[in-house]
Amino acid sequence: SGARLPAGTATACGAMEALCSWLRLAVLALLAVAGRGAATCEQKGPLLWRAARRDTTPMYLFATSQVPIEELEPLFPQVEQAAKCADAAYLALGCSPKHGQAKGMGNYLRHCNFYPTSVQKDSIAMRLNATLLDDLQMAVKRVLDHVAPGCEDLAQELRPSVELLGLTSFRVTLYAYYSSVLKLLNPNSCAVQGGHKSLEEWVRNKFHDNGRAVHGLEDVVSQCSAINSNSPEQDVELANFMVQRFSNDTWLQKRLNSVSALEALKCGDLAALLESQDDAFRELPWLLTRISGQRNLAIAGSMSTLSLSHPDQHTFVALDALHFADIGAAKGILTLLSESGFLVEQVPIDTDLNCRESEVTGLGAQELGLCLAPPFGEQPESCTNFTAAFKKRLGDDVRYGRTKEDSSCAICRNQAGPCTCMIKWDNTTAFEKLCKDTQVAGIYGEVLDMDLTRNPGSVHAGFNLSEKTVHSITQGCYATSCDKLLLEDTALRDWYKMDASLIEGKASLRPSHQLPLKAPAPAEAVVGGGDLLGWPWWVWVLGALLLLLLLGSLLCMVNQDSKRHPRASRAVRHQHNREGSASLIAPHDIAVQQQHSAQQQPIANPFPQQQRPGQPMPRSSDTDGPLARSGFPYGYTYVPSTPGRSSNASQFNG
Repeated sequence: SGARLPAGTATACGAMEALCSWLRLAVLALLAVAGRGAATCEQKGPLLWRAARRDTTPMYLFATSQVPIEELEPLFPQVEQAAKCADAAYLALGCSPKHGQAKGMGNYLRHCNFYPTSVQKDSIAMRLNATLLDDLQMAVKRVLDHVAPGCEDLAQELRPSVELLGLTSFRVTLYAYYSSVLKLLNPNSCAVQGGHKSLEEWVRNKFHDNGRAVHGLEDVVSQCSAINSNSPEQDVELANFMVQRFSNDTWLQKRLNSVSALEALKCGDLAALLESQDDAFRELPWLLTRISGQRNLAIAGSMSTLSLSHPDQHTFVALDALHFADIGAAKGILTLLSESGFLVEQVPIDTDLNCRESEVTGLGAQELGLCLAPPFGEQPESCTNFTAAFKKRLGDDVRYGRTKEDSSCAICRNQAGPCTCMIKWDNTTAFEKLCKDTQVAGIYGEVLDMDLTRNPGSVHAGFNLSEKTVHSITQGCYATSCDKLLLEDTALRDWYKMDASLIEGKASLRPSHQLPLKAPAPAEAVVGGGDLLGWPWWVWVLGALLLLLLLGSLLCMVNQDSKRHPRASRAVRHQHNREGSASLIAPHDIAVQQQHSAQQQPIANPFPQQQRPGQPMPRSSDTDGPLARSGFPYGYTYVPSTPGRSSNASQFNG
């Protein structure tokens, strides 16, 4: 930190500007490596704060960063004490993305890196003009040639993607791509990504190892929308910023000197730590608002709720340093908590917390299967109680005599373009009666069907990106008091978690006997978009054109015949109309012919590395699982391992 190039280096470069640039970066990188070690600044104290309302137990707030824990140990004794004395830990997310599929986050975060399929310009190539795109590719290549020590392998993995930036089929968001490139200038980020234990992992392990709970303060949806919500105009601004910064030697040198982040943590200097953060937040106010401002408000709100709901709990909160301080117009959590009635003070370096090591144990987000659940978002108690009671009445036969017929979805499953189909449930009378007759504290049940749509509103065709809907994919019994929006949201999150190929989805519940708004014809798949009477719009247009041409021809023929045979004109008109109608190709036949043609000449998969999603059809499973807070229903084709939160049986067929 603060290292300078040896005197005379710039002069020695002379006119060899390219070599000069490389030497400056190389020398600075070597100095950064040599400087890794003990902090050279005056220690101000740990980046640890105490926050409490009147008559509540204080919570400790610890500012972290993406650095390997071995570079920081030993930590300040106050941090160690606060972690030992806490009954539970709260991080941004309750589970690490590294946690496994069953009780972790699965594939959820993967879809966040892609543009939604429902937007018109859903690739970098479609959002940037040719000149800006060329400049961006050149700037990224420059960074890849001057990465931080330890980042070389990651740079090689990213290098082939530079050429893909010009393809409309490359749908990774520009902000996700920018973040990936930026990490290559930080040896600490590369070390963590390469397998070194991070400071956040140290916190998680500290609590998991002795049975204490770890929960989340931020909704994972907020993190996702921060990555894939840029407008085309905002992406143009970001691309120009990337070109300007990545092409600037001085900026590259500053980014390569990442020792400052380590020293700031060791010295307890929040201002210095923020200086090492991404300066795009300062240059692009809209990005600062989304990445910091809006998320800080949500996190501070969760902390306020936590203080009120657990006033006697000793809590350890660990968040990235970016959330703590005010940056521009974005208020940090320290300011937001102070404004909401908390007394917030930084823990001095010579303070003994004088607290007792916690003996409290409990289940956290990972153990409860709530990794994707919104903080403090749960179903009413009446909903949960009803679910438990209905499960007991239902017994082991979760179908309860019901059968389902899904052959109508066979065409949709293999259709290259958009389609809609419906699963038919039979012998449902006994199940419906059991559901409606179940009563818990005055709350009754209702049978609801779930419809799932892959890529709703998609502007694309093809297997991966076209819109596909399956109606009545599940049928379950829910308490009338259940929050249906939360049930739908939970189902959608589980779908993202289990299906790596899903980019955008929609889940909706409706009464079992109420037809969907766009219901397909009974026992038929609607191929090509599911429009009027089960035929796609283009079939109607083509049919109308053919009919107009035919009628025009008939009128001409009748006019000629009537001039030659006036008496026979009426009979001739009737005969021609009847024969002409019989010769028309029916719209259904056109659709069938197109389907056969598509089967003979399948459309190439534009994303070979991804599975073809086919239709959003969960694999059937009748396994049971433990009860969770959400009140997700029992009694349908599959039962999630943690009802309403995470499912081990909601993998969607590729």
